[in-house]
Amino acid sequence: MKSRFLLPHRWRLAGIIIFLLGFGFFIADQWLNVDIFTWHNLRSFESQTLTGPSINENFADEIKMLLILFGLLMIAFSKERVEDEYIAQQRLDSLQWAIYVNYAIFAVCVLAVYGADFFMVTIYNVFTPLIIFIVRFRWMMYRASKQQLEVA
Repeated sequence: MKSRFLLPHRWRLAGIIIFLLGFGFFIADQWLNVDIFTWHNLRSFESQTLTGPSINENFADEIKMLLILFGLLMIAFSKERVEDEYIAQQRLDSLQWAIYVNYAIFAVCVLAVYGADFFMVTIYNVFTPLIIFIVRFRWMMYRASKQQLEVA
């Protein structure tokens, strides 16, 4: 079975680098209160609006989210070195499993989280299916390689 929609294998390393860069910016900005984007003048952008004077727009959060999102997509959907039917089936099973787990977690959050915190939950929910898929798929590949070593 040949999948037409997977990225080349070498893109996984680029995805890891992009994800770590975006996640590092997120950690530095959110938890360490380090303003990463001031030296690139991306933190505030002056724009003229139809209603009057210029306003400040913040593109730092969008850049961090896009780096994390594209990095996770490249990690999740890059081919393995040898892409066979077993790996394709594990990929499909992991994707289905990730969707089930993600929406179970989201359902609990809908019942338990309110107000502005719920907005943050929905933002993080964009990333959780990819993260769950990657963790599950990598775990299944690790188990398969471990079983091959035991047989040999």
